[in-house]
Amino acid sequence: MRKKIHIISHSVSFLCLVAAVFLLSFAVDKSYKHDSTLTESAHKILCLCSYNTQYFTYEPQVTGLQRSLDESGIDYDVFFMDAKKYGTEHDIKVFHDFLKDRMRPGEYEAVILGDDNALLFGMKYQEELFKGLPMVFFGINDYDLAMQAAQNHYITGFYEETYLDVLVELTSKLFPDSKKFVAIHDETVAGRSDEKKFYALSRNYPDHDFSDIDTSVLSNKEFIQAVKGIPSDAIIFFMNCYDDKEGNIYTVNSRAKTISRNSSCPIIRNYPGGENHGVLGGIYMDFENQCYLAGLTISKILNGADVSKIPLVEITDSRCAFDWQLVKEYKLNTSVFQKGTIFYNKPATIFDYYGRILPAMGLIVAALLVTIIFLNFSEA
Repeated sequence: MRKKIHIISHSVSFLCLVAAVFLLSFAVDKSYKHDSTLTESAHKILCLCSYNTQYFTYEPQVTGLQRSLDESGIDYDVFFMDAKKYGTEHDIKVFHDFLKDRMRPGEYEAVILGDDNALLFGMKYQEELFKGLPMVFFGINDYDLAMQAAQNHYITGFYEETYLDVLVELTSKLFPDSKKFVAIHDETVAGRSDEKKFYALSRNYPDHDFSDIDTSVLSNKEFIQAVKGIPSDAIIFFMNCYDDKEGNIYTVNSRAKTISRNSSCPIIRNYPGGENHGVLGGIYMDFENQCYLAGLTISKILNGADVSKIPLVEITDSRCAFDWQLVKEYKLNTSVFQKGTIFYNKPATIFDYYGRILPAMGLIVAALLVTIIFLNFSEA
């Protein structure tokens, strides 16, 4: 009998330890990838970005593109139009001349176009600079422009859904007593698109007052006064608003600070950016995911897929992210948030730190307990 118990106890301990090792193997960080997983480069493409490396979507966009292009063995050159600062017809012509001087015949097999200005550039100079090259765009705010481009047999891509309808609906539930919605935008393509969608949604909320502030027609001083004049019971929708009437360009964090310092109203965004600078949170497109998909689309085309048969993609994944400290400050009902909402600045618990290894630790402890119990039984 004792021998049978001995065998059982050792078997249980052994199985617990094996299971613990198995769980720990899944708990370790899987983010590192050895270089051998990357495909040897077989293609080269051109990436045209509308803005510069300081733009708030740059990091997730480049991360998504690098993932898919590196995995597919595609080399790429990147050129930045910096259209927020240099967006006049003269500036576009200067960029055209610069690019034309740098490009060599047959150097690139395809083109990726990031955001509206790059797509407009690609369409305008398609015959001269990119004749016969397939082009894939991403992050396009102007739906009509995206549809028009997708009619071209050499062009396809991804529309940037702003999820403004979902965001306004969530905001109305989070702040049921607030009936004033104020949009802050500029007159860029994205800014005008945001304004148009914002007012279109007003039809669904007849008991709400929709208004806006256009930063492109105000100096910074006038903008500050306009923000101070927003009623205290309003909700601010902080959209694309990076320029003023004097031609100055501001970063998203700079604008967020200006708004939060001059108004106590909750600040909601339909884009990322402004975190830890007064923005409560928002719902927006997952830029990394869309750019990853754009890179995969380029890979499929370079491997034989017909670009003319790849339709425009109108919806990609979204993210819902809110500042936990501000959620508590405004005493918001957390049950209203959609499943999968990210709460940043939330105090971490022991399970956040060690949750991935606790099951394995429990099995190790169980194995030790079984061994100790058997030893005591054997000595009895």
